[in-house]
Formats: sequence, structure tokens, C-alpha cells
Amino acid sequence: LFDAIAHEAFPRVYGFTTQGLANLVWAFAKAGIPADALFLAVAREATGGATVAGEQRRPRLSRFTTQELANTAFAFARAGTSVRDDRLYAGIAEQTLARIGDFNEQEIANTAWAFASVGIAKPALFDAMGGALLPMVSQLSSHGLTNTLLAFSKAGWPMRRDRGAELRRLLAEQVETRAHAMCAPELANAAWSLAVSSELPLSLVRALNARAGELGPGAFSIEERSAVHQYFLGVQLETRPPADALAPAELRDACREAIIVQSPARSSQLHLDVSAMLSRIGVAHVNELC
Repeated sequence: LFDAIAHEAFPRVYGFTTQGLANLVWAFAKAGIPADALFLAVAREATGGATVAGEQRRPRLSRFTTQELANTAFAFARAGTSVRDDRLYAGIAEQTLARIGDFNEQEIANTAWAFASVGIAKPALFDAMGGALLPMVSQLSSHGLTNTLLAFSKAGWPMRRDRGAELRRLLAEQVETRAHAMCAPELANAAWSLAVSSELPLSLVRALNARAGELGPGAFSIEERSAVHQYFLGVQLETRPPADALAPAELRDACREAIIVQSPARSSQLHLDVSAMLSRIGVAHVNELC
């Protein structure tokens, strides 16, 4: 069915409305169906320029609604590097900056996730999205909450000062309140993102560890267990929680094992340098690769 849709839609993208273009790529991305030629045709139609038939098209991104902009960015990021179009991302960033006041919280979350996922961390864009999101944090779904945390952390947006620190505080408060109901992917994303951005308060650590213990190792994928292990390391170094606040030993061991399984056969020089530095400052640790 999707192949047939792609075949019929490809030569007709010029006739699609902006909503039709956004919905088309969203549907293929959500279904995980590759359609590189179709995606690139949509990108050309959205950004303007020459089509495959040599016709000149005017840019149409200014006519996209905020939802259509966010959904298009999300769809292209989810579809992968084979459909990356920097002109499209530049155009979406320009429109987002110009209309940031019209975006709702989910649209900001999706846009931030998309740009962070493809490695385009435009400081002005993330500044604008972070500022706009401040009064809307409580309205985010749990999925949107954790995706937002992940996006801003991956983008390297400064979350230790000014508006960044305020946004992080509000996001952390929501994570602590909702941790008891989070699924494994949400918990792993939230825990990793918070741990890499700053020290965690003990109450938040207790909430995250309690939920992780309830879910157990089997609820997490190997990638999620690796992320949780990095969170455990961050907590050990920064928060140093008491024994009664630790996650169950079975879970900690499983997460540590996930890191080892995915690690290279031997330590890199950076790994060795970090291990040596930890030893010099008196932090007890085990270099798993030695």
C-alpha cells in the first residue's frame, strides 16, 4: 500500500496542499517505511527551486502552519540521514524563529527533537524554543516531556544558567512528579538527559530509581539500559545518594552489563585518560575494558 501511495504521490507533490505534504511524510515516517525519492520531492516542493522535471517552484514553507512545520521536521528527522535536506531544515528554522509565539508545547517538543536528532543545534533556535516553552512545561505529555529533555541535552543547550537553568528545573519537577507512571523509554531518556545536564536533587533520584526498580531490567532495551547506567554513574559522582535511595542491585548490574556488551574490545585513550583522572581525584571505579 505504501509503495503504491509513494508511486502515485511522487509525480503529484506539486498539487498537494501544505497539510497534504506534511501529512504524507509524517505517515511514512511513523510507519517506518522508507521513501527517499518521495521525501526529497516534498523537500523540493517545500523549499522551492528546480523540480526533477526542471520546473521552478516558489518556496511554500511560509504557508505551512506551525503544526505542519513541526510535523515535517519530525518526519524528516525520523526518516534518517538518507533524506536529510539542509535547505529544508534552514527554512523550518527560519519560520520557527519568526513564529515561535504561535507554537504550542508539543510542536516545540517535536521541532526540538527533530533538530537535535539530525545534529543541527542552532543556538538562536533553541534559545527561542526554550524561552517559549517555559510557561508551557506542565502541559507537555510524558512523552513530550522526555523528548524535550533529550533534545535540549543532545543539542548542548546550556541548562546550568539563566533560562536554561529555569527550564531544566521546571522539566525536572515534572519528571519527579510523573516518574511513577513513566514507561521504560521515557524513564531512560529523562534519567540520562537530567544526569548529563546537572546535579540531581535526592528527591528526584529517589523517584527515578524507585520507578526503574519497579520496571526491572527486562523492561528496558539494551540501549536504554546503557543510558540508565550512564545516569547511575552521574548520580554516583554528583549526588552520592544513600544506600536506601539506590536502584536495586540487579538493575544496576544489568545496566552496567549493557555498557560492557556494547563497548569496543579495548579501552580508547580517552577512556584510559578519564579512568586515570578519576583515580587521581580519589573516585573509586572499575575500568570495565581493562
